[in-house]
Amino acid sequence: IPEADAGLDTATCGLSYNLNGSWSIDNLTGLWSPLAGNPGTANFIPSTNPVSLVTVSNFGIYTFIWKEMNLGNPTCLARDTIEINFKVVPMPDAGMDFGVCGLFAYICADTTVSDGSWSCPGGGVAYYDAENGNITPTNQYVPCTWIRYSSPNDTVTMFWTEFNGVCYGHDSINVYFGSIQQALQSVEPTDTSVCGPTFYNLSAQQPEIGYGYWMDTVANTVFSPSPNSNQNLTATIDTGGTSYYGWHHFYWITDNGGCRDTST
Repeated sequence: IPEADAGLDTATCGLSYNLNGSWSIDNLTGLWSPLAGNPGTANFIPSTNPVSLVTVSNFGIYTFIWKEMNLGNPTCLARDTIEINFKVVPMPDAGMDFGVCGLFAYICADTTVSDGSWSCPGGGVAYYDAENGNITPTNQYVPCTWIRYSSPNDTVTMFWTEFNGVCYGHDSINVYFGSIQQALQSVEPTDTSVCGPTFYNLSAQQPEIGYGYWMDTVANTVFSPSPNSNQNLTATIDTGGTSYYGWHHFYWITDNGGCRDTST
């Protein structure tokens, strides 16, 4: 008489599981089958081997039956059952990457289970109850919180991780902490007049971080060689169908990950 062994009860993440039963004697045949009342259907590949892959249609707790029969006498048979809890894998959303000007950022995850936490593999992050507020370490465990990073002009990767008792799931977000780079133009003289459509003496200081560019308050001005050039730049106005002669106000603008400053 066989002694069927379906394996130990367990839980798994997802909708499939590798069954790990075992044969009890030689000259056997066996068959997996689902118990009535399971939350969905089950498919065994193969169904005649104790070591089989089972795939189910819905999450939940399933009971499967492993039956062994002696080929010499099919009436000599035995059954064993195994219970498997197919759990949903958490799939949180940590949000879109973004940048801030300064050392504080507000992050907020869209959760799928109640148990989650933030972490920063690179370190250097403190959790706060508000911008410029009080350090609150427990805010590491709430989906929406303020964080502070001590080094400007750096990108920090934050992970929001969830656990449902069996399965882990996580998502990450990149936050750029930028500093405002002062926009300094060095045009001499600051205000002047020129004859014709071209001014030959735009000059400014490139920021240490990020980049700078020129802007004209009047449309269709061409900067040469490019508006991102800071020294000895020429600006040529459009003298086409509409006359653009008159006062033009040129501004040197710095941009560091969205942190901008404009010359005066």
